[in-house]
Amino acid sequence: MGDSLNILVVDSDRDMVEMLTGWLRARGNTVNCSFTADRIRSSWETHEPDLVILDVSMAGADTLAMCRELSTQRDALILAVSTEHDPQLEVQCLESGADAFLLKPFMPRQLLAHIHALGRRVRSTLQRQPSSIMNVGPIHFDASRNEVTVDSRMSRLTPTESRILQLLAANTGDVCTLNQIVTHAWGYGDDGDTYLIKAHIRHLREKIEREPSKPQFIRTVPGVGYSLSTGGAGGTTAPQGDDSGPRGGGERKAPQGEDADDDADVNSDVSRFTEGSNNQRMRESR
Repeated sequence: MGDSLNILVVDSDRDMVEMLTGWLRARGNTVNCSFTADRIRSSWETHEPDLVILDVSMAGADTLAMCRELSTQRDALILAVSTEHDPQLEVQCLESGADAFLLKPFMPRQLLAHIHALGRRVRSTLQRQPSSIMNVGPIHFDASRNEVTVDSRMSRLTPTESRILQLLAANTGDVCTLNQIVTHAWGYGDDGDTYLIKAHIRHLREKIEREPSKPQFIRTVPGVGYSLSTGGAGGTTAPQGDDSGPRGGGERKAPQGEDADDDADVNSDVSRFTEGSNNQRMRESR
């Protein structure tokens, strides 16, 4: 993906779409539009976008579900936008496969910053991509197709899920910290984005774990990050000599109900993130 993108804007606000279209085209991008939910499918299939800017509040269809389905046929980054200032909606969008979320109304430079960040993620992943085919125990992962197969059951991954799994698979048995995962998935490191990873990890577990509530493959290392294992018995492992977390030998039992713990962490992090964002907006308005 180069600096110029093929962008599909899906929004019923025609005035805003026309403004964004002219602004994005002036910066060298190809832009197509869809003003109704029932045109998303045909526009997606016809124009094969690199990036979809999607108003998730459009009436008439479950736009997120439709985009999640279409992204399995043709990879595209999804930037969800909404006028609803609800942290839980943001979490829902990210869990459903969106790669980023932006609250409306927004300044053009805010949108441009998000687009640049998404572009950096893709370029960074391509530069570091160790292999498109990876096997970890019973897990067969094809990064080029965004597909993972476990016990003959194949699941499609979103681009963000694929990047996270690729990093974990390339470091099987080692602990990947939250900041390392953010840097690999987003193309930059930011403590404020670590809570997003927990939502994607939960979604990955639903696709590769035999029992998502009792994960065997993606192990939580409390206070540090995550580790991918071959699925053997035992709890979360902290490798010897790992610089990203506490040193120690042997295995540590994974906490019971890791998904429940992650849910609590996500809600707590969302509250802190929202409070910080509100404080930042107050400072900028002065």
